Amino acid sequence: MAHSRHGLTSYDLSSLSWTSRGQSSAQKISSRGTIFFFVISPLPLGHGHCFSRPWSGAGVDCAMWPAGGRIRPCARRLRWMDVLVDCLECCVQEVLYQRGVYAQECFVVERHMDNVPVHCLNPKTCRSARGYIRSWIGSLGSYLSAGHIQTLSIALYSDGRAFEVHDLRFTGQFNVSDAATTRTLCEQASDLLRRVMLMRATMLQPPTGTKITYRLLASLASDADSRPLTSATSNRQWVCDDRTELDMRLGDADTEATPVRTVAVRQFRMAMVARQLPP
Repeated sequence: MAHSRHGLTSYDLSSLSWTSRGQSSAQKISSRGTIFFFVISPLPLGHGHCFSRPWSGAGVDCAMWPAGGRIRPCARRLRWMDVLVDCLECCVQEVLYQRGVYAQECFVVERHMDNVPVHCLNPKTCRSARGYIRSWIGSLGSYLSAGHIQTLSIALYSDGRAFEVHDLRFTGQFNVSDAATTRTLCEQASDLLRRVMLMRATMLQPPTGTKITYRLLASLASDADSRPLTSATSNRQWVCDDRTELDMRLGDADTEATPVRTVAVRQFRMAMVARQLPP
């Protein structure tokens, strides 16, 4: 198993090229066939979170940002659960951008996780898609706070081999009011999101004949052991199942999205969606 940590640390985040909303249709990401991705998003998310380190704006066009790139203070105290919710939603939407599931014009750049710039679906034009992404993990918070889930990993799955991006580790039960825990999780989530974004070169230009998709790895606290964290160990399982098939149309896209796998780890639910892109 090759870990995605290898080769990623040398990338400079400021050197990445960001997509302008005024880009011509000829510059859209072209991709054909069926694309699979995990929809993993919990409770409704409030934006405008305030983080400790200010964003300098280096390498990114401030005109693409709401309020010209200025940081608005959050109106309420940031909770560790809000951090996790925001991180998972951002990862999913960045994957949708990287895989070209929607046209580039459907995305705007938003600031999340210590003000890391992320490509997110435009809430004005893709409202139902964003709502659909957020609808699947309503019970995640209670299971994490109760200590039932040990780790969460976002992994890149390519031709039978898994590249682990990064872990969000949860040891024991969280104290929601623990400020130190929130700060620690902010750092982990920010690092995870940056690593997902740094996969963009691989996502947009995969090797010839390579099929790439994102999956989620879950490790339950009751199954945890001390062996190396690989997809082969018993406490690290691909969260996927074919028991449920549903048809659904997002309503604001040119193509149909069909949730082909609805899965559960206890009550931690996710959906794997297949989208057929036009030629």
